[in-house]
Amino acid sequence: MAPVAFFDLDRTILSINSAVGWIKYEFTEGRIGLGELLRAARWILRYHLGEDIQAGVRSAIQGLEG
Repeated sequence: MAPVAFFDLDRTILSINSAVGWIKYEFTEGRIGLGELLRAARWILRYHLGEDIQAGVRSAIQGLEG
């Protein structure tokens, strides 16, 4: 079975930013530390300010590979 990813960019499924929810969950479950939480928060802030965050997305994906 192939992996599947869903992205709700226009908030039609979730009423919150899915990235924020995911980061909170990962931190609460102990899967990421404070450093990763703060780094993610910085990228989310940059996204909300309208900056290009492709480098952050690539970095996050590299952390999930494998």
